Amino acid sequence: MLEYMDRRDFFGPLWKIVGGLRKLYDIIYGQDRCNSRLRRIEKYEYTLEALREALVNALTHRNYFDPGDVRVFIYPFKITFINPGSFPPGVSPDKPIHKPRNPILSQYMYDMGFMEKYG
Repeated sequence: MLEYMDRRDFFGPLWKIVGGLRKLYDIIYGQDRCNSRLRRIEKYEYTLEALREALVNALTHRNYFDPGDVRVFIYPFKITFINPGSFPPGVSPDKPIHKPRNPILSQYMYDMGFMEKYG
């Protein structure tokens, strides 16, 4: 994780961080490539919707008792989202059940229109 392309810090309420996702998209693809509609339409490897989903999940399902940051690493060939904590008890990649770590925050993000209720 020592070789990354860019570093930006985003602070504030979760809804502002998610609402500012366009800044992350512009960092990844370059602002000039995102704003022009008169030129050819480029197909991006990561859609804005996929990045939103990853960011919302990282912010909503993190362990807020751990003081670490949610981090997004942008590499030439991949993007990695890292949040403090691990899967809630009883949940694993082999056993992906709906069990939000932060149910009130999950409901809030759903009510704000940032996430689907059950995935």
